[in-house]
Parts: sequence; structure tokens; C-alpha cells
Amino acid sequence: MMPDLVTYMLRYLAEANAHDQPWCVAPPWFMQLIGYGMITYGTKQFDAPGSVNAPRPVEAFPFMGINFYQSNNVSNDGTDYRIMFGTSDAIGFAMQLEEIEAVRLENYFSDGIKGLNVYGSKVIRPDHLGVIYAQFSGLTT
Repeated sequence: MMPDLVTYMLRYLAEANAHDQPWCVAPPWFMQLIGYGMITYGTKQFDAPGSVNAPRPVEAFPFMGINFYQSNNVSNDGTDYRIMFGTSDAIGFAMQLEEIEAVRLENYFSDGIKGLNVYGSKVIRPDHLGVIYAQFSGLTT
């Protein structure tokens, strides 16, 4: 059942003392089941496509305190989907501009700046990340 998986995510993060806003990247069928659960439990608004309140594909889809993002790039092996979840404090990102220099643009009467953008990311709190292995079994009535 879909709410069970979401409560397992929330429990895992609570046990790891993760206090930031949780997120999850899920395949379209998982999002469909979440929408179905919201309709079943009476929390879904029915908005016309393109209306102000209709969810956009790139926006977070909040459900039970987790911001869900839909992606077709969720890792799978043909049967099991690896649905990743966590909080924003689990991954760190750093960026720095180095070797900056002013240059004269060849075809324009103006100056420009070029430099080297150095960046990287690292998992700094692995206990604030998790993966759920799920299979799509369809909706039953």
C-alpha cells in the first residue's frame, strides 16, 4: 500500500534525526498511485489542466510531508525500481570560479571575462538518504 511506503520513508528519516524537508524522486507510476491514494483518502483537489492550482510537472508534489518529484530516469533493472529519498542536508555542493581573466572579444567592440568553474558534490550525511525498491503491480479494485 502506498501510504505504508511513505510512512517507512518518514520513519527512517526520523530515526536518523533528519529535520530538513524530505524529498523523493519517483517514476510516473508511483506518482499515479500517490494521486490515487490522495483521491481515496479525500485530500485530492480536482483542478482543470492548465488552471492556476493544477500541479506542474517540474514542481514538487507534496504528499504526507514529503515533496515528490516525478522522473522517467529512476533507476530500474526491468522489475525493481530504485526510488531515492532523503533531505537536502544529505548532499553538499560547492562551486568556485578560478583563473578569471579579462579578454578582448574578437568580433565585437567589447571586453569579456573568462574563467574556470570548478564544482563538485558529495554525500555528507548518508544516513539522511535512502532507497526503496518497488515494483509496479497495478491498481486493483
